[in-house]
Order: sequence, then C-alpha cells, then structure tokens
Amino acid sequence: MTTRMRQVIQRDFNRLANCYARTRRQKSIHEARAFVDWIRPGHGEAILDAACGPGILARTMAHAASRAFALDISSNMVEFARADSSSNDQPFLAVGDVGNLPYATGSFDLVTCSYSFANFFEPLQVLREFARVTRFGGRIAIIDVIAPSNHSQNFNFNCLEALRSHCYTHALNRVEFLRLFEDARLKLSALRIRRCRQHFNEWVRLSPALTGRRSRKLRQALLKSFAGNETGSHVQRTAEGYFVSYTTAWFLLCKDVRPN
Repeated sequence: MTTRMRQVIQRDFNRLANCYARTRRQKSIHEARAFVDWIRPGHGEAILDAACGPGILARTMAHAASRAFALDISSNMVEFARADSSSNDQPFLAVGDVGNLPYATGSFDLVTCSYSFANFFEPLQVLREFARVTRFGGRIAIIDVIAPSNHSQNFNFNCLEALRSHCYTHALNRVEFLRLFEDARLKLSALRIRRCRQHFNEWVRLSPALTGRRSRKLRQALLKSFAGNETGSHVQRTAEGYFVSYTTAWFLLCKDVRPN
C-alpha cells in the first residue's frame, strides 16, 4: 500500500467512525455474537481482529478468549473502540496496517477480519500476513460481502461500491475468495452464506465518499440498477422504507500447511 492510499483510507474511515459505530451497533453486536458462536474460540487462545473498526467483534471475542488483540488503520476507529470498552472486555488495541502486521510469526491461534477485503489493494498479501501471524494449525475467520458471479452484475455492483468511497474498492465474488485462499495455502474448513438487508438510508450514510452531489448520484444509480436487477442485489420497499439486500459469506480457514 502506498502512502497516498493509506492516507485516503485513514481519512475516509476516520470521518465515518462515529456514524458507523452508532448506526450499526445493535446489528453488529448480534452478528458478532453469532459469528463467535460459529467459530468457537477457545478460552486459552490468543486472537487478533484485523481491520477491527469500532471493535465490536474484538470485544465479543475478548469474552471468549484469554488474550484478544485488535488493529485498525483508522486512529478514530481505534479510539472509539477503546472508549467503548469496559475493563472486562478490553482487547489490546493498536493503530496499524494489515499488510504489515506488527506481530511476531505464529503469535495467534485465531485471526478474524470483517467487511474489509474490498478495500485491500493487495488482498493476497494481506491474507498471507494473516497466515504469517497465525500458528500452524490455527484458524482465520472472515466475514465479507460477496459480489455477484455474473460478469455484468459484478461490474455494476463494483461500480456502485466505488461510488461509495474515495479509496480503492473491489468486492470479491465467491470464486475469487476461494482462489485467494488457495494461493495463500489455506484450507477452507467451513462456509456459511447469508442473505442480509440494510435500510437504504443507512447504506447511503455509511458511504465514506458521501457528499450531496455524490449521494444523489449513488441513490439514482442504485435504484436504476436494482430496478433492472443489474447488480445481483435488489431494493425492497416495505412499510419501514426501502431496504438494500446483499449476500455475505462467513469463511473459516485452517493453516494446516507448514511454511517452506
């Protein structure tokens, strides 16, 4: 990652920190608890939540493991996570780059990462860093949005996602994720596919590049593309308003190949 790219990412997510944590708090807590129940971290395990955001998943894991660490490139996100944690569920928080983790090789039994791979310019390098700091026999668990496999839908989906941010954005589809795991020499142990939905206004507010003009363009592009089902997702109208539907995946990987 170049210095310029790092600065853009830090600026975007520093700006979003309070809005993101406040808007998605209850939904994120529910998902974090379900995810932790699924991966079942051991009480004596050392865990790292990489690209931790406001620290909701990290705090949830801190209840289950003896040593929980969390890292994010956004200092505002880390400060929010630190202020929002009690002494009983406080992970060891740090500001840092997931592409160059400040931890020794084999430091962790489990590494987690949620909703971040679309912003990794070199996802394979990042995943190899996750594998480096994971001990042999340890696990890596990922939650992320899955882009459509259809070529035209994938293109339109990523065009919309690019409108939401100033930084690099490319959501991976399922095949791309599986290829990434294979290239990093990680074994897929379990997979869960989920269909999710988010209030339309919340989805727009959580766009780092949100401005008046860009917001209107994003809304128009989203409604137009979804009306024709061009992104593999859609907008539903209910009594509570419009909701954006999308697909997420939970990946559980095992590091069962020793380094050369």
